[in-house]
Amino acid sequence: MTKRIGAPPLRFKGRKLSQVIDGPEPARVSITLWARKSKGFTAAVSMGEVGASASADTVDDAMRWLESFCNSFAEQSANTSTSHPMSIIKLFNDLAVERALRVTVGVALDRWDQLANDDTADGIEKDTA
Repeated sequence: MTKRIGAPPLRFKGRKLSQVIDGPEPARVSITLWARKSKGFTAAVSMGEVGASASADTVDDAMRWLESFCNSFAEQSANTSTSHPMSIIKLFNDLAVERALRVTVGVALDRWDQLANDDTADGIEKDTA
């Protein structure tokens, strides 16, 4: 089971292929890739009590989702107004979380890319596009 923003948790049976955890509290980020028992993959990102996840047919699809998630988070941080002192504190917190997210995403994408390109990886479907 993985958390999702604005939706019920994503439930599935599978095995963990990769997990990367990094960043200081409260900006600790966890990124996990699961191989679903039925077929495909689940990619999950959690930051404290907030989480997002998505199903993917291939590891490459999961990587694209993770990149998109990271970019949308950066766009939200860029749109923060700094006209109020509390907004500046929020911006600094957002930037700390964004930095931790980008570092962790970079490590996760590297690991997932290795999984996708490893011909001996059991149960990994290659993107043929």
